[in-house]
Amino acid sequence: VPGEFTGDFPVITDGSRYVSLIGGEYFLGKEGELVESEEESVGKTVFYEDDEKYYANVISAWGVVESTPTEFSKSVWKDYLRGGTHTLDIHIPAKIQYTPETIREAYKMAVDFYKDFYPEHKPKAIAGYSWIFSPQLEKVLPETSNILAVNRSMHILPSTGSFGADCRFVRQGSSLQKRMAVECEKGTEFHYAVMYTAVDEIDTFGTP
Repeated sequence: VPGEFTGDFPVITDGSRYVSLIGGEYFLGKEGELVESEEESVGKTVFYEDDEKYYANVISAWGVVESTPTEFSKSVWKDYLRGGTHTLDIHIPAKIQYTPETIREAYKMAVDFYKDFYPEHKPKAIAGYSWIFSPQLEKVLPETSNILAVNRSMHILPSTGSFGADCRFVRQGSSLQKRMAVECEKGTEFHYAVMYTAVDEIDTFGTP
């Protein structure tokens, strides 16, 4: 559905690459996750910009925040997504084929549909928020997982929102739920996450 980009994650581009930044001061965990309290953290993120540069902690494509800030010159890097930028917001329903090919075709159909019915809405990205984008799923899914194949084709943005192994979106008693429960017992905290795919990346989504 038509929406707007939300959250404190400025995205900048040099015309071909997209870099996600943490847009404020947040507590940072030891594995590059965002945590809610200073007691859990190993430091804080920073964000600064003026007419010449951005200076901020970079978020990897998989949603891990780098501990050391990076400077980007505005002569090369420009704003791409900020709060209020037009997006198409995606919902991942249960019992679908969650594969790069399926998601790519869904993206294309959505862009074509809304281009005709809402010509004034010019989305720059597809965006979403869900447990299924959690960076911590890397710990419990095999390398051949379709979830990982799809998520690694997106840009993942972290959040402080967390869920346990009893997450209602995960089938109770499934192998995934059991692996998550074991990981939770080890102290891992699973976080909901935001994702985006730039409209310019749709045609190559899921390809090497």
